[in-house]
Amino acid sequence: MKLSSGIPFALIAALGWGITFFILRIPVNELGPFLPSLLVEFGVMISATSYIFMTKQKIKLPGKKSLILIGLLGILGASASLFFNLGIKYADVSIVAVLFGANPIIPCLYSAIFEKEKLTKQQYIAISGILLGIILIAL
Repeated sequence: MKLSSGIPFALIAALGWGITFFILRIPVNELGPFLPSLLVEFGVMISATSYIFMTKQKIKLPGKKSLILIGLLGILGASASLFFNLGIKYADVSIVAVLFGANPIIPCLYSAIFEKEKLTKQQYIAISGILLGIILIAL
């Protein structure tokens, strides 16, 4: 539980996401799934921009290929936000949040299959825990 281990930050993030998942249902039910998605993504953009300026980091534009990939990631991220909000509008938040939380499986499997990286024991345990959680919540 040392601060340098990242565990306290992970616990704070988990608590924050749990609160966010719970509270987000209110504006989604009142305003529909589109406007809250836009507001959340805009808030993330403002937070990231504020962090860059507060830490006085230099902004260096990447190459054309990287810009295209960053644009694609932005579109996919905004789509994920929208589809999450659609999910919590029409299904139980507890089920949608678990499915949404399963997203770390994708990069792990991608790196193992396409990049030929070896997964660590911790990654196998995490993937198993995520899949077990999905199975248990579905029951």
